[in-house]
Parts: sequence; structure tokens; C-alpha cells
Amino acid sequence: MNVVPKLLVTRNGVKECEIEYSVHWYAKTRRGEISSTNSHREDPVVYGRSTFKPLMIKALVEDLEDLSIAQKAICVSSHSGDREHLQCAQSVLPHSLWDHLNTPPSLPLKPIVQKPIRPTKWFHPCSGQHSGLLCAFKKRGWSTQDYQSPEHPFQGEYFQVLKNAIGPSFKPHRVAIDGCGLPTFALKLSEAAKAMQFLAETKNQDWIWKAMTTKPEMVGGPGRIDTLIMQATKGYVAAKEGAEGLLGIALSSQSDEEPTSLGDANHFSAGIAIKLHHGTDWLHLHFIVHRLFSEIGISLPVPPIDRLRDYEYADYVFDQEAIEAIGSIALLMTGVSTSRVRPQDVAQGAGTSEHKEFEKKWAKSWTP
Repeated sequence: MNVVPKLLVTRNGVKECEIEYSVHWYAKTRRGEISSTNSHREDPVVYGRSTFKPLMIKALVEDLEDLSIAQKAICVSSHSGDREHLQCAQSVLPHSLWDHLNTPPSLPLKPIVQKPIRPTKWFHPCSGQHSGLLCAFKKRGWSTQDYQSPEHPFQGEYFQVLKNAIGPSFKPHRVAIDGCGLPTFALKLSEAAKAMQFLAETKNQDWIWKAMTTKPEMVGGPGRIDTLIMQATKGYVAAKEGAEGLLGIALSSQSDEEPTSLGDANHFSAGIAIKLHHGTDWLHLHFIVHRLFSEIGISLPVPPIDRLRDYEYADYVFDQEAIEAIGSIALLMTGVSTSRVRPQDVAQGAGTSEHKEFEKKWAKSWTP
């Protein structure tokens, strides 16, 4: 594809920012599989990073079955470091294992202005996940001191989950050290979309989907895009952010209470993988997801708009068959707002006329 999908940010008609991104879709229906991409980069290779935490924890669901729903959600989280996140993460891990937690000392993602704070390993976004890992490893009799090692037996269990999700021939392009110290795999964006579809297809086989969609505030935090998506879609969509601009979205045409079976005539399960090529950028990722969801008929909260800027979508191209097929999910989502939103109606700043008036005053005073 020669067309480059972009989000353009302009101020009084001048482009200030150009956001380039790729999106890959993968869906399964009773009639077969659908796969589509809007990327001009063929099939970008990305690191799964924290987007793959739900898949990682799938290898340990039985060991963590006795946790509360909030504790289960914190185990797949990249939390913001709020007080409730820390309390929940700490409640997962027996106090005797606290010294084994090896996340890097961090500050919360949202600054705390009431008093000075020091970096701690509990503030790290991955402390909830690591607490879940250590808790499960203790039950299995596995080592909890070298749990981040690529040779730890858990890595074999996790790799098998990825093969189940992506395909038996899956092999990572590279293996690297994630920011939290655990291994992370490089894979194609299309493979990331398949993994998200697998998350939707297997939603009733374990507690992961229900934990994420019931307690979305534990998965991310206030204002985080994955949390916003799950709060708006009432159990039909699970989402998980990853570092450097990666977002995974899993969609199911059935809610938590309904049985999931691809034999059902109307059932869809789909995965979407989004990559911002310049890295982490929560605001502009929100705009892109808002546009994407509007195409398939799912309403999300409008992103926070800088009233002095305009947000325009340039060359946003998808395969129409995929748009229509995946968009059918929204029609089956009872209780989810599915009115189609024209992005140009919500992505315009209110300050364009102010710019013009400001410019006229300047020109009147200073133009020879």
C-alpha cells in the first residue's frame, strides 16, 4: 500500500504535527477468516511489550483462580501507580515474597503533588503483573528469585500460549529485555492482531476477559485509553496498551454472560493491533482509536481537544469488506452506543476563528 495513514495536527492552517501509524485487523466468523491492514509498511515488526500481558497470564490462570476480580485485573495491568493500584498489587503477593519483586524503582504515571515521593518498585506499572507471576510461581514450586530469566520454566508455558494464539509455527523475530526485566518477543503486527482475536475467541475459557472488562480501572487507570475503551463497551471489548505506541484490542459480539461459540451464525471475534511509529503518545492514540471505532459504529468518549488546534485524518484507508464485517460486531452489542460518528465533527478545535481574528489584529498593527 502506497498510501500513508496519518493524523495531522494543525494550528491556523499550518501543520504542526504528523502522526504516522499502522493498524492490522484479524477476525473469525462462522463463514471464515478476515484479515486486513492499512499499513504502507507491509507488516511492521513490533515488540509485544505490555500489550501481551493477558496472553502471558493465560499460562497461569488456574494458579491465580482464588484471587478477587480486582486482584486478577491487576495481574494483567500496566497500572498508573495510583493508591488503589498499589494496595491491590501488594495484596496479591505474600509479604514473604516482597523482597523477590524485581521491578525497577519508578514514580507513578500521574504526578502526586501533595507531598514529595521517592521511586519504589511498587509504583512501576508492571508491579501487579510481577506480583501475580511470583504468587503463581510459588504455588508451582518454581524459582521466585530468577523469575525474569529467559530460561525460567514459565517462558516455555507462555511460548506455548502464543503458539496456540498465533499458530503452531510462530517464532519470534527477536527476543529482548522488556522495561520491567522480563523477556519480550518481536512479532509482526498481523500476529499481534491474531493474538488479540484469540483473547476474544477464548474469553469464556478463563477469567482474564471478565477481570479486564469488569475492573478496567485496574488494568490502566483514569484517562488511559485501554481503560476508556473497556468502560465504554460494557464487556464486549478488551484492550491493553503496550509501550512505544502499541495497542491491542479484542472484540467479541457476545457479552460476558453469553456463551461463545464460532458455530453461532452471528458470532464474531476480532483482534486489532495499532502501532504509532513514533512511540508512546496517549493523546494522539486516543484520536486514532476514536476514528477507528467510529468507522465500525462504536462510540467512545471524545478525546480532549486543544481548542486552538485542529485534528485531521489524512489518507485513512481500510479494506471496505473488513470494515463492514468487523463493524457488524457493533450491531450485536446490546447496550453499547453504536451511532456512527463523523470524526471531522468531533476533531476540530474551537479556536480557528480566534486564530483568524488574532492574525488580523497582528497584521493591522505590524504589516507595512
